[in-house]
Amino acid sequence: MDKLEKRLSDISGKILDVAAGRGSSLKYLIDNINGFEQAVGIDYSEKNLKQAIQQFDDERVSFEQMHAENLEFDDNQFDLSAVVNSLHHIDDPQKALHEMYRVLKPGGLLLVSEMYSDNQSEQQMTHVLLHHWWADVDSISDIPHYHTFKRQELIDMVENLKLKNLEIMEYNEDKDLSRDKETMSYLLNATDDYLSRIENKPEHKELYQTGIDLKMRLSETGIAWAKGLAIWGKKA
Repeated sequence: MDKLEKRLSDISGKILDVAAGRGSSLKYLIDNINGFEQAVGIDYSEKNLKQAIQQFDDERVSFEQMHAENLEFDDNQFDLSAVVNSLHHIDDPQKALHEMYRVLKPGGLLLVSEMYSDNQSEQQMTHVLLHHWWADVDSISDIPHYHTFKRQELIDMVENLKLKNLEIMEYNEDKDLSRDKETMSYLLNATDDYLSRIENKPEHKELYQTGIDLKMRLSETGIAWAKGLAIWGKKA
């Protein structure tokens, strides 16, 4: 059990997962907390929410469609307010963090977990560059997806909230995934899917070529999951 999981094991009550996507982050939180009265996941995407709700068979778990920058909850509602691997999908991340703080009970825990873009190994940079390219392709379709933040940018945004007992945990596997057939198949298929969205579109010729180059980099350089941070603290 790492430091974050140990800290989450103390949490009970009401939890909020912001930009919950297809529900995997909320499942992670539920699996690691002590217990909960209510768990709410919010996301802007109706498609994501339809897939997320299928992962749970628990009347205490619900999902709502809303933007992270304008949470439709009263102040001081949740014991845990978290965003996991999704801050770079939010148009105004600092505003979203302030909203997460607002709806948190005094003494409640705010958690941000996110990969970052700098100080990576060559194989980890493959992950960063691939992720940034996916974001660029998504942006063409007006899907909120942005380049990941630098390490200090993440810290600065959370420090702006003036949390108590702030803790920062670095995670860094740096394991070559090139021989993991399942992972490589997923990454190559995902990249092909993104390429198909911009194929034969002259206005996106350079972006298409970047995708081809990244497929080559996957084979030649390899890939490892990028380093990331988990940052958490209590609301005063």
